[in-house]
Amino acid sequence: MRVRELVIGAVTVACLAACTSGSNEPAKSKPTKDVVRTIDPSKATTMKLGEDLKIVAQLPSTFEKQDTYFRGFTADGKVLGSVSLPEKPKNDGMVGGELTTQAYPVLYDVATKKFTVLDHRKRRRNTAVWSIVSSGDFVVWLESPETTASSSAVAIYSYDRRSKKVAELFSTDPPDSIMNGGDDLAVWDGTAYFSRFACCRKRDRGNAAVYSVPIDGSAPATVLVKGGKWVDLAGGSLTYEMRDKQFSRDLETGETKPVPVSPRAKDPGFCGAELTASFETLCLGRPSMVEGETLVDDAALTITETAGRTTVLQPFPVEADSDSAPRHVVPIGPWVGVTMTDAGGADRLFLVDLESKAVKAFPSNSAFAAVNDDNTQALLRIERSGQKTWPQLIVQIPPVS
Repeated sequence: MRVRELVIGAVTVACLAACTSGSNEPAKSKPTKDVVRTIDPSKATTMKLGEDLKIVAQLPSTFEKQDTYFRGFTADGKVLGSVSLPEKPKNDGMVGGELTTQAYPVLYDVATKKFTVLDHRKRRRNTAVWSIVSSGDFVVWLESPETTASSSAVAIYSYDRRSKKVAELFSTDPPDSIMNGGDDLAVWDGTAYFSRFACCRKRDRGNAAVYSVPIDGSAPATVLVKGGKWVDLAGGSLTYEMRDKQFSRDLETGETKPVPVSPRAKDPGFCGAELTASFETLCLGRPSMVEGETLVDDAALTITETAGRTTVLQPFPVEADSDSAPRHVVPIGPWVGVTMTDAGGADRLFLVDLESKAVKAFPSNSAFAAVNDDNTQALLRIERSGQKTWPQLIVQIPPVS
């Protein structure tokens, strides 16, 4: 399994880098003795759709003959996504070059089964929706006419659900294509954050910057951090990378400080570390070199809670060639969620209860996309090779018992 940075959803999370990263705080754990316990995820119960994994809704795979791609939830339970006609493969079987159809951001109401297209306008060049998020009465999305998420031409728009008006928050299409932007769009408290950076030429890398812009379109985008890139958001804390180091900025106070680096970062087999207010994690495995690349197999995840309890999760049951290590360790209701990439390439989620040591696994080839605001429902995509469209579902987060 390669040690590498991973893109989650549309946001870069450096869970396999040397720096730690923040995440939402889980329920407070009970004080315990400073002991080390072991949990074996290979004994996880794989949940079955429609049985112990309750299906809340089967989402439509098409809208007006266009394919749907759902990404997340609004606070009032609507589903965010985009629709577009599928791109046709070229002679070599790959999709590339200019997009042949326009994608449109949508809201879907599960109760009424009604779609709302947020922006019907045609673009000068066809664009794809790379990221879409909700904040209060606004929906914000990033789109690009290019076929990779790291693009020189990007535009960011917002939709006011009250007035039903669209505002352009940011747009750029540099002729030299030097400055790029990923799909690192984050929204907090009425402001959107994103970054631009230089891809290739060292002399241009000093032009990288983290930007902020009001999501109501009341003011233009401004530089928040010169030299920063790859933003991520956890609560009111914005993390970004600058000169190969991670920093965290408190968006309420403006206080900025380096993200702590794991003291084990240089250990052989190190495959990631994360830090939250309630626990810290450490991923260590068996290192090897294959064709000049660092691989880590049989990775174990250690979770140390601030209350003093330490739990070691033994290697997760994934195929040996699936290029994955445990990452994105986050609280999901009473559970701790751990993401693994399975042999089919899907971001499969495991649920771990540190109290009872229970482990439950989402079905094989299921990609965990998002959870709603109260952590009771999840957006799931079943990635089945050979199928024209992949089933998309809303499922109920199971109880611990």
